[in-house]
Amino acid sequence: MDKYLPWEQRFERGSPSEVTHKKVAPELKRIIEPTGASFNVECRGEICKIDIVRKKGQDFTEALQHDQKLRGMVLGYQFTAPEPTSDPVSGEALWRESVTVKMPAPSDQPQPPNGMPLLEGVIDRFEKSGSVKRCASDSPNDKGDLDLRLDVEPSGRIGVLAGGELHLKQSGRCFLAALDQIVRDTPTQPVISATLFHTVELPLAP
Repeated sequence: MDKYLPWEQRFERGSPSEVTHKKVAPELKRIIEPTGASFNVECRGEICKIDIVRKKGQDFTEALQHDQKLRGMVLGYQFTAPEPTSDPVSGEALWRESVTVKMPAPSDQPQPPNGMPLLEGVIDRFEKSGSVKRCASDSPNDKGDLDLRLDVEPSGRIGVLAGGELHLKQSGRCFLAALDQIVRDTPTQPVISATLFHTVELPLAP
């Protein structure tokens, strides 16, 4: 049955849905346009695909993930890695990426909770644990960013990917060890998969 297919295949097989488009398009415009990025959204069935073109620094992901109204409307997000492109007229460097959103369908069975609050809870405990200040004070000369990507699978298993200047430095290893302990201490539960991006920057803000 189509409902068991990956979202991308469900989108390809689905019929255009003006009803779903009218629900989600105004919210996406409200969230994405203030960042300066441009977007186009197409909905087929309950799956909507958002194609976004942005300049470097025009980050829409945090606003999209944390918007309470949109989160109350959708069942989950899937993000693709950004790809470099350029403006065909000016030649300006741009980034293109897409986000797939699943909306509720009348035929859907009761869904598990969205996994985003689970990931937000992990980051909140990480920030409040004292580990950030401790790791920073242990490596006073380290400067730069530690870029984190947290993914939660439907089973509730949480994975962490890291990059940035601090990734291989002592402070970065310290941050990741503390975060890993919090992830291991987080009870697993069935959820709708979600992705959360977070950055730790040194030196810490006063």
